[in-house]
Amino acid sequence: MAYVRKTDTLVEDIKSHVRKMKDKALSNFASNSIEYGTPLFDAAAEAAVNAAFRDAPDLKGKLPQSWCRKHERVELQFVTEDGDHNFKTSITAPEHKQIELPPNVENRYYAVEVYVRRSDCPELLKTWLDEANDRNLQRGVIAEQYRTVEDQLSAFMSQHASLNAAVREMPEIEMYVPANHMAKLRQPTEPRGKKTPHSSTVEDLGIDRNALASMAIAHRITS
Repeated sequence: MAYVRKTDTLVEDIKSHVRKMKDKALSNFASNSIEYGTPLFDAAAEAAVNAAFRDAPDLKGKLPQSWCRKHERVELQFVTEDGDHNFKTSITAPEHKQIELPPNVENRYYAVEVYVRRSDCPELLKTWLDEANDRNLQRGVIAEQYRTVEDQLSAFMSQHASLNAAVREMPEIEMYVPANHMAKLRQPTEPRGKKTPHSSTVEDLGIDRNALASMAIAHRITS
């Protein structure tokens, strides 16, 4: 086994590999996009109109057309009934079916922005909103798990002078080290003298080795 010195490049490559694993794990969840031509799109467009007329619902459908504006792209900022931000998505309509909204909506350079509450939504969109909130919650948990792994592995590597020493103490780290570094480590070389064993940094850093292995195995299964 060749000697692989710990370098900034090695540590950054490990962190980058963890982030790629995180992105892959998050991609397994359905997106929050809403496609044109679906009943869900119609429900989202209706919710945008309801939200835009929330303060004066009696005016919906009664304003002169010259007062309203047609929009190709509408960003829906979902908020709680108290006005707290939840999450956002956007809908894009073709030119011949643009969404007509009153002039009070906030117009950004990339889209018109509408703040949508649950009470503005038809039942179909309420169901989708509940499912999207569940997905976002799960995505948040997974993202935090990988952030913890990235921080722990960075701290763990800071306590070792080489990849060899890190692998000896915690073999699970191999699953987070990019292949090119592991290939270099596995190259045959002359045996080196044994070094004095040091205290475990795994326990010092509170690393859950079982969780570390489980996440890496789950990533391999879904890749």
